[in-house]
Amino acid sequence: METNQVLQAVKELGTQMNDRFDRLESRVEKVESRLDLVETRLDRLEEGQQVIKDQLELLVKEHWENKTDIHKLKKIIRIAQS
Repeated sequence: METNQVLQAVKELGTQMNDRFDRLESRVEKVESRLDLVETRLDRLEEGQQVIKDQLELLVKEHWENKTDIHKLKKIIRIAQS
């Protein structure tokens, strides 16, 4: 009789461990899924940052070109007024 009780207890513990493992595995899969979503969002953000960086570099270049043109125009105006 004692052997049957021990076997039954071992069986129950095995079942509990399997259930806990299944729940843990399910949670890990959910976390992995969420991490995939986060990674996708980060990729999109990085792409957006690159676009902004490129546009900012273009804006700075255009700004300096305009500043140079304004400086040239001021020189021409001064020469014409002299």
